[in-house]
Amino acid sequence: MNFNHQVPAPVLRLTEGDSVHFRLTNEGQMPHSIDFHAAQTAWSTNYQEVAPGASFSFDWKASYPGVFMYHCGAAPVLMHMADGMYGAVIVDPKGGRPTAREYLLVQSEFYGSGGEYAKMLSNPPDFVVFNGQANRYKTTPLAASVGELVRIFIVNAGPNSSSAFHVIGALFSHYEADGYPANAMGMHQTIDVPPGSGALVELTFAEPGSYPFVTHKFSDASRGALGLFKVS
Repeated sequence: MNFNHQVPAPVLRLTEGDSVHFRLTNEGQMPHSIDFHAAQTAWSTNYQEVAPGASFSFDWKASYPGVFMYHCGAAPVLMHMADGMYGAVIVDPKGGRPTAREYLLVQSEFYGSGGEYAKMLSNPPDFVVFNGQANRYKTTPLAASVGELVRIFIVNAGPNSSSAFHVIGALFSHYEADGYPANAMGMHQTIDVPPGSGALVELTFAEPGSYPFVTHKFSDASRGALGLFKVS
């Protein structure tokens, strides 16, 4: 299960106040739907299931800047999400943000070989990952430079576990819950991102070297939610 043949789904990047015309075409074999956490629209009108072979369109407005999740909401929602139907929406404030090197990390979980609904209900995940693959950035680290401002947009697609996001050897100088500028706070060592939520953090690295990033729920880090920054 996926949107546009990829997991996570394509990133939608907008500016506060933008209008979105969205069209969902279901090329699968079961009903699917969409739920944009960035939108303010009636579930009963626009988030209903679309039958196989059918399409459905609606418009919405990005009224708030932030970092948001979107996902399939067809029943059973847990299975559709755990099997890969989720993505991120980044809405930039009208005035923009300071120049920085930017990364998006979507944390999510995988259970069994897919479609294992009972396992999703009661068992720990087999893998917890960033951007769709266990240990994805362990052998292909994310790049940064000493003293450079690095901005990380974080979405926790879950569907079950919170993320305790942490960069080993660094501190977050700036943190916004849900990526909303009015929520801005100063220094944090670890941030909590509940399932279905987002965050924005900024940091600079003091020295060259390798810096792991993890969820500090280490049972999940051990299942693949581990990567590296390589700082030059």
